Amino acid sequence: MKVLIAKGLVAAASWWLDDTVEVAKLYGWMRTAAKNLAEDAGISERARRDLAQANRLVTADSSVADWPTSIEAHDTSDHEPSLDDSLAWMNGLEGKPAIVKGVLAVGAGEHLGTLSQHRDRAGVDDFVWLSLDRILRHVEVKRSACLEKTAPTHSTERVTLERLDTAILFSRVAKRDNDIRFLNAALKLNDWSFKPCAYGSDDVRARYLLSLAEQESAAKEMLS
Repeated sequence: MKVLIAKGLVAAASWWLDDTVEVAKLYGWMRTAAKNLAEDAGISERARRDLAQANRLVTADSSVADWPTSIEAHDTSDHEPSLDDSLAWMNGLEGKPAIVKGVLAVGAGEHLGTLSQHRDRAGVDDFVWLSLDRILRHVEVKRSACLEKTAPTHSTERVTLERLDTAILFSRVAKRDNDIRFLNAALKLNDWSFKPCAYGSDDVRARYLLSLAEQESAAKEMLS
């Protein structure tokens, strides 16, 4: 749908997207997914951290009406890779950017997120920006067919999670650097991801919920 009439993130950004998910449908899914995940004692530790972080972002922005109140606080201090791990990942690429010929290095979203906070270290800034630029261009060119290949090769679910990690990275970079290009790309990635993620595994739904919450937060700060 080209014209969205609801307020908030998606309404503000609707004119960027090709075939957007209706706002009522998207927010309804977010509420239902958050409630179901919160009530499921069997979800993974990672899914629980993703849910807790999404909850903090959404409640801080008050952007989704009737948000469930049953979500427990959870420590997310270990959510991101350590700097040492991210530097080892970067060095393992042997001078190449995080995406080469359309193939994304596994862990790119999370490790680039950590490295982008330490750009003062020798060699990190150039690597981060080259990788971000290459991934952004790939998304813009390939559109909904972007980020379908990883190295090493993984399952469809792992590729989906890597794509969501890229959307989360783009939202955070957009917010931190006030760069609308990355917000635009995050919006597109999340919009294209609705069908494969809305009925995915607990881990996929929790990560998608976090990705949507991250873009909400970025858009509110940048567009309000």
